[in-house]
Parts: sequence; C-alpha cells; structure tokens
Amino acid sequence: LIEAAGTSTYAELDRRAGRFARLFAGSGVEPGDRIVVALENGAEMVAAYFGALKAGAVAVPLAPGPRSDRLGPAIRDCAPRAALVDQATARGLGADGPLSSVPLVLVAAGPRPQELPAGWRRLPE
Repeated sequence: LIEAAGTSTYAELDRRAGRFARLFAGSGVEPGDRIVVALENGAEMVAAYFGALKAGAVAVPLAPGPRSDRLGPAIRDCAPRAALVDQATARGLGADGPLSSVPLVLVAAGPRPQELPAGWRRLPE
C-alpha cells in the first residue's frame, strides 16, 4: 500500500489488521457484529477494515466527515457494536448523536487530541 506517509507491505498490513482484530475481540465484538469504519483512506483504514473481518465481524466502511446528516442514518440503520472514527467525524456526530447508542466508540488520534465523551476511547497507537 502506497500513501503520502510511506508504504506498507502486505505483512505490515496483516500485523496491523491482527492488532485491530484483537482490539475488537477483546472489547466484546463477536462474530457477525457490525463495526463502522469511518477513517480517511489510508493504511489505518485498510488495516481496521481487515481487522474487523479477521475478528469475524462485518466491516461497514463509511466516508468520514463532520456531516451527521449523512452518517447518522447509516449508523442507526446498521446498529453497529463498535465504531472507529476520526476526530472530525467524532466531533460532527457528537456524544448525543448517532454514536450514543454504539457500545464501543474508538477515536483515531489526530493532530490535536480532543476531550472525548464518557465511554469513548482513543485508539491505541
């Protein structure tokens, strides 16, 4: 995988996907559960997507961004067990928005870490 930040080999992506799979499984995600992946296109999004699949879950890729009017209905319709979002998406959806009913919300690190609502977690580095 080639991106502006560098390249990743298949082996590196597989290791990262394995870490995501263990994180999801260790957080209560079970086979068949849905996981929203709303990250910018790149190695982290690819690894998270395949990590969800490795955990036996259904990956639900959504375009990230602050527009809750676009993401909210999709999140409510798929009733995910977990969501992995970037900071802009987390801010746009808000603690009282569609992510409020998701049991596990992980927020990817950004340039300036923000305060997270109770129960949400930062994605481990």
